[in-house]
Amino acid sequence: MSRAFSLIELMIVIVIIGVIYTISVGSLKKIGSTSEIKLNLENLNENLLKINYNENIELLCLDDCKICKILVDDIVFKSIDTFLDRSVLTYNYNFYSGLEMKNQKIYFDSEGITQDVCFSYMLDAQGVGDQIIVEYKDKAYDFTSYLQPTLIYNSLEDALEKKENLIQEILR
Repeated sequence: MSRAFSLIELMIVIVIIGVIYTISVGSLKKIGSTSEIKLNLENLNENLLKINYNENIELLCLDDCKICKILVDDIVFKSIDTFLDRSVLTYNYNFYSGLEMKNQKIYFDSEGITQDVCFSYMLDAQGVGDQIIVEYKDKAYDFTSYLQPTLIYNSLEDALEKKENLIQEILR
């Protein structure tokens, strides 16, 4: 006489398979998130959004942009190959006065020593990034749009003209 599995035994097997599946899929996601990240200004926002975080995620470049780190919730997550140099300039756009040079924040390393910040870009918990325009190597990268990927212009003047045209269109 052959013995069949009882309902309880089948449920135990299903639970064990579910636990193994959950553990294996979770570890695969972690492997994917720590793989090599190739950032540039064009894909910066999209690639930072791929990393899991709770409060904020930030790209921070120090020491004339020779060192770049990704900070997740204010803790160093990963050091990455730098893709910037000290010629990078960051601006905020003001409706009344146009472009204003952004003052870089002060950063203290793990030993409490002040580090010179060359470039920083942060996303908050809702995925909204710093509202900046970046000038680098004769291009302007506009990070001010919520609904579009990073806009790229041939010059800072083109970016400013586009912003002013958009404002005039809205005011009509």
